[in-house]
Amino acid sequence: MDAQIVEDVAHSSLGASGAHRWMNCAGSVQLTDTMVSGLNAADLDAFERGGAAASEGTAAHTIAAKALEAEKDAWEFIGHKLIVDGREFEVDQEMADGIQVHLNLVRELMEKYADQGARLYVEESMSSVLDEQAFGTADAIIYVPGVIIIVIDFKYGQGIVVEPDSDQNHYYGYLAFENFETDGIEDIELWITQPRIPHPKGPVRSYRTTRKAVEEWFTCEVLPAMEATRDPKANLTIGDWCRFCPARDVCPALRSEVMNFDMTLEPAYMTGDELGTLLQRGDAIRRYLSNLEGEAYKRARKGEDVSGYKLVRKKANRTFRDSITLKEKDEDGKEVEVEVKLEDALPAQFGDEAYQPRALKTPPNIEKLNGGKKFVSRWAFTPDTGLTLAPDSDKREAVKLTGEEFFGDESDI
Repeated sequence: MDAQIVEDVAHSSLGASGAHRWMNCAGSVQLTDTMVSGLNAADLDAFERGGAAASEGTAAHTIAAKALEAEKDAWEFIGHKLIVDGREFEVDQEMADGIQVHLNLVRELMEKYADQGARLYVEESMSSVLDEQAFGTADAIIYVPGVIIIVIDFKYGQGIVVEPDSDQNHYYGYLAFENFETDGIEDIELWITQPRIPHPKGPVRSYRTTRKAVEEWFTCEVLPAMEATRDPKANLTIGDWCRFCPARDVCPALRSEVMNFDMTLEPAYMTGDELGTLLQRGDAIRRYLSNLEGEAYKRARKGEDVSGYKLVRKKANRTFRDSITLKEKDEDGKEVEVEVKLEDALPAQFGDEAYQPRALKTPPNIEKLNGGKKFVSRWAFTPDTGLTLAPDSDKREAVKLTGEEFFGDESDI
């Protein structure tokens, strides 16, 4: 089977997927444009191709769209090959399972509103008359005339948790109100399907809001943020959005965080606000250092000198060969080469001592067996592994310590 070539679609520099970044860091848009204008042909090609994870996500979205349009299940595409940004991907069981989570949700919602005339729009391109750069393509829109608009965003990646009330979903929600006949519709549901990242609420999550709230958000927050990006002196602001910023490697704000970080400050004498501020700066510094390491590695691979560093082989544990060739004598006394397989040599030499006892499967794998879910619900539990510090954006519930717990073990810090 020949691989399907997935064509790139037009993207707006002020589109929904990057809204969380450019709404918080207006300067990132012009910084990216400046960076791109200075790239040579090879680097520009690499930039436009993006990372492998993004290409894989595009492949999964392509199959999800094909499955919805053809009314098929994801497993029917196993073995299907796609070429995205010059990279080849093959639909395997893991990808099919992830896509099916998205398909199931879309179909359940369509069935729920079938009697009310629900219509499904897959990979729906939408735009706004309020700004020529306000356009994008939503993974799935369910339009129920006079009742509700439903936006469904499929996240196949394993990078970060995204919630249904994201800026991206709100953005598409507003565009849906502007692009569909929505007279009488006041409610909107925003959904996320994120099958490859564990979440306390599961891989499918929703957020319900109103037309009024979405329109106020777009006109009062998004449009001013768009205009701010066009200011030649737009500010660069550090935050969690830096992780996926195309210009993070050349960002002067990130570089400044590294150069101006005061290592002499004593944490024990800081206020809570000071600690929090410095921890957030530390996140930015770690991201920047990661970029530095990546660039240094790339240059070293090309044979360039990086002061104080060198390329070395990664540490590895010994492993067995599948087979070896031994010299033996045949019946006539002649020396011949004989291939001996590991699976034969080990038991011949050591018997049962060559094997470890059977390993117990994990609860998620037991759940896949017939009757496994009921068994796991009865036998499995989540052990308490201690405490850790997390940013406010983390979805886990905050722990409130009382009494003697305040003076407990700090070894897990």
